[in-house]
Amino acid sequence: MTAVIKCVIAKMNPLVMDIAIKHYIENGSKTPLFTFKSLYSDDEPYPLDELLIVLSERIETLAREFNAMPSDNLLLQLSPLRKKFNALYKISVKEQNNDK
Repeated sequence: MTAVIKCVIAKMNPLVMDIAIKHYIENGSKTPLFTFKSLYSDDEPYPLDELLIVLSERIETLAREFNAMPSDNLLLQLSPLRKKFNALYKISVKEQNNDK
């Protein structure tokens, strides 16, 4: 089953993603839901599971670009994003374990 993500274009914005990533990493598994202002809502939710989906797509896109034409710039973007993804994934697993 594929998740339907509302405001996907806004959530794919690197600035919004970076702020959401920082929010979840700084607050850990006790993290309140990150929200931002969108065209549709002043409190558009950006749940951690959606952030993981969109971040993995961003990483895959950069990895494809790097494989097609390797550059230091792409590598410098990929490495920190992969580390952030792993940190967010660990937080997500902790949240799921706490919910049980």
